[in-house]
Amino acid sequence: MRILEQTRDGVVVKIKVEILEEELVPEFEKAYQKAQKTAVMDGFRPGKVPLNLVKKRYGEAIREELIEDYIKRIYPEVLKTANLKPITPGDIREVEYKPKEYLHFTTVFELKPEFTLAEWRNTTIIKDVVTITEEDIEQELQSQRELHAIISERPEDQGVEMGDHVYVNIQGIDHTGYPIVGKKRSNIKIEIGKDRLGSNTDEQLIGAKKNEHRRVRTNCVFFNEHGEERREELIWETEILEIEQIELLELDDDLAAQIAGKPITLSELRREIEMELRSYCQSLVKQRLAQRMIDKMVELHKFDLPPSILAETLERMVQSRLKKVTDKIFSEDILRENLTEVAEKQLRWFFIRNKLIEEEQIQATDEDVENELKLRAETGKMDYDSLKLMFKSGEKRTDLEQEILIAKVMNVLHQGFKFDERLMDFNAFIDNN
Repeated sequence: MRILEQTRDGVVVKIKVEILEEELVPEFEKAYQKAQKTAVMDGFRPGKVPLNLVKKRYGEAIREELIEDYIKRIYPEVLKTANLKPITPGDIREVEYKPKEYLHFTTVFELKPEFTLAEWRNTTIIKDVVTITEEDIEQELQSQRELHAIISERPEDQGVEMGDHVYVNIQGIDHTGYPIVGKKRSNIKIEIGKDRLGSNTDEQLIGAKKNEHRRVRTNCVFFNEHGEERREELIWETEILEIEQIELLELDDDLAAQIAGKPITLSELRREIEMELRSYCQSLVKQRLAQRMIDKMVELHKFDLPPSILAETLERMVQSRLKKVTDKIFSEDILRENLTEVAEKQLRWFFIRNKLIEEEQIQATDEDVENELKLRAETGKMDYDSLKLMFKSGEKRTDLEQEILIAKVMNVLHQGFKFDERLMDFNAFIDNN
């Protein structure tokens, strides 16, 4: 066996291999003799067919099967000779057997990307600092007040008022009055004042009574199959099914206890809400900062990605997204196109992360696992010994160690980057995606 040609395009390697007939002859003979033991032919007892007849009748099929098996067996030797370690299984192509001369075949596989970590330390990343004001606390209180409001059916002789909850059937129609396919919804809830059907639609429902039909108009944004935006007026044919009037309770200690589900004063509830908002913001700040650090590392490193692994990553993302959406606004092809860049970033970060683990000599030790399990036992009020047995080995143990490694990688990044603090108010921070 010898390598005739070896080429490389990024991480994709193509190797053409030659095996001379003299190397194959012993293999062929063994295969003929094996086939002879079970060969059946008129005029001969099973297993007694002459070898030359076996070769004449079955030789071509035997050689084809053997060649396929032989290529698989010598594949590790090809890699050893080329001194390469593929990250994907080899794809065997261009198999050519010329009797009494040679067997040629080509294998194509992908390697792990080779790159050097960029000088990422001391690079500046934006870090949000969120302020929680009395207005933010009051807004959350009002939201809780609405959730605990007294809801009753509005009398049939009264029309819709601002703040009501209205249940309607809706059908989108075009300017000729013809129903638009896919724009029909039944028994949906509309909180009057929040314009769920589009800008200024709720005002057009004011005064409508139960069982009344009313058309409302709004300007909407649509996307075609290529993701191109267009704006047009949409008309909703609405049928009023039920009208609920909302009575807000007085914001006092009694309501505070009802909201909290425990004896508490309104002042104490305000403090709890403030703590919850701060805790929520801290968690979100941490998530966004982690993503910015990852994005920066991806931005700093450019290298070729294994095409087949990228394709698999993208396909998993597409299928996962398809399972989560019921209204398929985009075709699968458009969704795949839109997610390609995301898949590339995700796969690039995977290789960068592993490079960091290697160069920073990051490990998930038994002590790390033990500390994590103790923390989970304390916070989740679970039995530590049961957790320890559950994560002793196998997939659960591997997944936990991987989580620990990732957390340590993020800690290394946090220590290495510099941060430029950006002051934001609560609403702007929540709305900033």
